[in-house]
Amino acid sequence: MKHFIFAVVFLALIAAVPVSGQEQGEPAKVVTVLVREEMVAENALVTGTLHYDTVGKLSAEVSGLVNSIAFNEGDKVNRGDVMVRLNTDFIDKDIELVRIRIRHVGVRMENVEKDLERTRKLFKESSASEKAYDDLRYALRELSIEKEALSKELDTAKLKKAKSVVVAPFDGIVLEKTVGVGDWLAPGAVFCRLGVLDDLCVKVPVSEELVKFTRRGEHLDVDLVAQERTVQGVVTGVLPVADLRTKNVTVKIKLPRIEGAVENMSALVRIPTSKPKKLPLVPRGSVVNFQGKQMVFTIKEGKSAPVPVRVLSYEGAYAAVEGPGVVDGMTVIVDGAERLRPGQPVEVIRREGA
Repeated sequence: MKHFIFAVVFLALIAAVPVSGQEQGEPAKVVTVLVREEMVAENALVTGTLHYDTVGKLSAEVSGLVNSIAFNEGDKVNRGDVMVRLNTDFIDKDIELVRIRIRHVGVRMENVEKDLERTRKLFKESSASEKAYDDLRYALRELSIEKEALSKELDTAKLKKAKSVVVAPFDGIVLEKTVGVGDWLAPGAVFCRLGVLDDLCVKVPVSEELVKFTRRGEHLDVDLVAQERTVQGVVTGVLPVADLRTKNVTVKIKLPRIEGAVENMSALVRIPTSKPKKLPLVPRGSVVNFQGKQMVFTIKEGKSAPVPVRVLSYEGAYAAVEGPGVVDGMTVIVDGAERLRPGQPVEVIRREGA
């Protein structure tokens, strides 16, 4: 029945378009290719959303007033680039104060050491008590511990000062900025979202009945509508949670690095809707729209002959089609088909794949 309908449409088109004498007398130069059959799955075009798969939420480890900001939304940054500088006036004062306390302890230690040396000599001569000698030894030990604690305190203050300069943890692009100069930044408060440039993905909602046809590791064409370009992605998996309302399941497709990629931009993906089966493959350029119908042109008795087809899927530069008589080894016109009319004489100047 399906082939009968195709045949009727085919005959109607030929009858509807008369061929002029000029077209009959002047053969059109064309390039042909042979149809080949391969195992291909039918697919459907589904709209997905582009995401940066790894996004860092940057925050400071110490609190402070924001002195300067070295980034804006959309900026690309490298690992180690300064993002934010916090005011360190109070930290600088703490560092200075601790250093003074360390010097003070050092003076006290010198004094106790001298007293201890004198008492040691007197103790040997039995002119000083053992308690006096022990008291000085323990006092020196206490001062030593106090100096060590102050050194640790100084290290902590220096570390706080170092942490007051927040740098990018990896190469990325700034997706969101949530801080301004003069703002108070608390520890753990996110001031920036940073996306990894080389970790892009498209998330596509797919009907739960069709998920079974998508395989991990499968390569799929992804059309970035806004950029008018097509890239190839790899299926990395299916998120294990279905949408509560629609019951759609999200398929995740990893993309290569794309300049000018924008988070949440649209992407069209051809998702498999059947198991692979043997289908005729023709070059995309051989499928033309003729009077509102999809056609391929073949050659019969030296003249163009349109054959109505239905595109079932796209596989790179090829389209998997079905139509009356479209079988493995059939000749179709790939270059020049868009200029042809039914019954127009043609001259084959090259046979590709022959």
